[in-house]
Amino acid sequence: MKNNLCFSMALTAAIVSGCASMPQNPSLAEAQNRYDNARANPMVTSLAAPELAIADYYLKKADHAFCEHASDDFVDHLAYLAKQQAAIAEQTATWKTAELLANSAAIKRNLARRLAKKAADEAARRRMLNKQHSADLHAIELAVAGVNP
Repeated sequence: MKNNLCFSMALTAAIVSGCASMPQNPSLAEAQNRYDNARANPMVTSLAAPELAIADYYLKKADHAFCEHASDDFVDHLAYLAKQQAAIAEQTATWKTAELLANSAAIKRNLARRLAKKAADEAARRRMLNKQHSADLHAIELAVAGVNP
């Protein structure tokens, strides 16, 4: 029983290593490169994780199909799906980044408007106080001079 388990593990290792040493399908290699580039981008991993996970799923399916000697058309199809999904992940991250920047700009614009309105209101209040103060001083000067307004 133990010999069967060791033989099974050795056979599995030989199959896995045999697949890794086999010449790779060009579509699969291209999909792997596209996926690796997308995964290396921190914006993609943080803003488009679900899309990247789908790309990983198709890439693993394509790799498994290749190792199982599936037809080139099937491997190419799965590799194409993986590559396209990696591109979708990159575009999703770009779109979400732009959306975050737009939202940030809108928040800053609203804040600037509020600050400008507050400054204008404060300036108007000061002008009113200055007019009131001037009128009060004028009334005091007239009272001191003994003139009735």
